[in-house]
Amino acid sequence: APAAAANADPDSDGEEPSQTPLPLESFSGDACAALTARYGRSAAPQHRHLLASAAAIRSILLDDGLPLTPASYLPAVVAALRAAGPADPAATAASALAFLLAILLPHIPSSPSSLPPDAASESASALAAFLSSPDASQLPTGTVRSVVKSLGHLTLHLDAAADWDAVAAPLETLLAASVDQRAKVRKLAGIIELAANI
Repeated sequence: APAAAANADPDSDGEEPSQTPLPLESFSGDACAALTARYGRSAAPQHRHLLASAAAIRSILLDDGLPLTPASYLPAVVAALRAAGPADPAATAASALAFLLAILLPHIPSSPSSLPPDAASESASALAAFLSSPDASQLPTGTVRSVVKSLGHLTLHLDAAADWDAVAAPLETLLAASVDQRAKVRKLAGIIELAANI
C-alpha cells in the first residue's frame, strides 16, 4: 500500500518529491532505507534519480564509518551538489541532490549537538554560492525551490550574533530569491524570510 500511495501521489510542481516526513524511526534512522521504502516501486524518473543519489551517498557514509543519519548525509549531499553544479542543461544530478537535501534537512534537530554551527555555516555558504551562480537561473523551478528551502532551514541553524559573516551571504541569497522571476521561488523565499524575521 505505501508503494502504491507513492506512485499515486503526484509531486508538487511535477518535479519535487513529497515533503512528507520520512518514518526514520522505522529504519533505525537510515534515510536511504526510508526513501527506498517510499519510492522503491515508483517508475517516475525523479524518484529513480533520487534513490540513486541517496544510495551513492549512503555508500560513502558506510565507507567512512559514519552513521546513516540525516546530519551525516548533509555535508556529503552538499558537496555532491556543488560538484554536480547547475550548468548541465538537464540538471538531473543537481535536481536529485537538491530534492534529497530538502527531504533530509527537516529531520536534523536545530541544536548544536545535532548540527554544529560551523557545519551549518559551511553548508549554507555552499548553497548560497550554488544559487548565486549565473547558471542557476536555468535550473528547473522545483530544483531551485528545494535549494532555497534547504538554505532557509540551514539559516535557522546559524547564530547571527556570534558570526554575522556566516549569516550575511545566505540571507542575501534568500533576499535575491524573493525577487526571482519564478513566482513559486519568490513565494517560498518570502515565506522563509517571514519565518526567520529577516
